[in-house]
Amino acid sequence: MNGPRQSPPVLAFETIDSTNAEAHRRAAAGERGPIWITAGRQEVGRGRSGRAWSSPLGNFSASFLFMPEGAVPSAYHQVSFISGVAVVDALRACGVDRTSLQLKWPNDLMIGDAKLGGILVESSRYSGDDLIIIGIGLNLAVAPHVPDRKVTSLAAHGTCLAPNALLHELASTLSHWLAVWEGGRNFTAVREAWLDRAHPLGQALTVNALDQIYTGTFAGLGPNGSLSLRTSDGTNVSLDHGDVSLVQQADRRPT
Repeated sequence: MNGPRQSPPVLAFETIDSTNAEAHRRAAAGERGPIWITAGRQEVGRGRSGRAWSSPLGNFSASFLFMPEGAVPSAYHQVSFISGVAVVDALRACGVDRTSLQLKWPNDLMIGDAKLGGILVESSRYSGDDLIIIGIGLNLAVAPHVPDRKVTSLAAHGTCLAPNALLHELASTLSHWLAVWEGGRNFTAVREAWLDRAHPLGQALTVNALDQIYTGTFAGLGPNGSLSLRTSDGTNVSLDHGDVSLVQQADRRPT
């Protein structure tokens, strides 16, 4: 009989350039995880497409390094959806109002029309081993200025949450959903859970897919996590990449 599952160790820093960068350094030095890397203050954090993500003291900055044993590389991108579901569940477990939190494709966490945080998933190969790093940044105490984007914090909504308390819950919820995922064999359950925690079907969206800008409404997720967008002429477009903005119906402004 197997004993109780042990929680992964936590490597904590007061200040660091980037928890994801430290995870890569550790992986290059032989670390294979699973291990959490946290920082009280992150100075050179990154989001998708290389965007800077500031994380001052009081906010949540952490990366989880692990080997995706049993998963095929084509399924690694699904970890972004797993992570989003796990973060929402961890925040709910910490007492955050479940109705205020929403996921936005593919990896943003929102409160209303403002961004609360984001997730950056990176996969790399070190000495023949595939590794995945999940970087998570959440504005618990402070909402740093982000040009042309509305951001918020939990504190702005009257919720006081310590990073360590969130990490305790997140370690549990992420472990749970990675087990549910089964290396990609049960992504259907993850997909359904993500949709249940996302903005509703019919939400107006603008998607900058680099080669083209699409406008329409959210029509769900494809079987492998692609964004389904219904355009004004009734056509369904499937997108595997792009920068998504929510469009508020009242004033049509992207967020």
